[in-house]
Amino acid sequence: MSDVAEVELETLDDMGKADMGAMDAQAQMEQEVEKQNLKYMTDFVKLYTEDAGKAKAYFYQTKINIDVTTEDGANARKKMLKKYLEGMQWVLFYYYKGSPHWRWYYPYHYAPMISDLGINIVQDYLGTTTISNFEIDFNCPVN
Repeated sequence: MSDVAEVELETLDDMGKADMGAMDAQAQMEQEVEKQNLKYMTDFVKLYTEDAGKAKAYFYQTKINIDVTTEDGANARKKMLKKYLEGMQWVLFYYYKGSPHWRWYYPYHYAPMISDLGINIVQDYLGTTTISNFEIDFNCPVN
């Protein structure tokens, strides 16, 4: 009976070592991602101090795969900004009146550059003159 207990303890010890190896690999991966993010941000800030327009184009190209220097890219950015505003409207509606719709989601991984919202976001991106005319697009797929 003692042989069985010893084998089980050894097996558990080996499993613990394997778990530690996985934890070490995870920690190394997280450190590498953190290094990459720091390099990206350092490069971005340097570029932004030299030319804000190029830095924004770099952000949209590398993070969202939108080439804002083209007409299609500018339209894609405008759509992204509108979706971002829909999200802000959804959140406000949720906190003040309750969830208007649970299927709505923001379809991008990153937020747009906040400076791209501009001075007159209602006129520029919503195509209306007052925020009360703005409606959230609830035509979301069920899945």
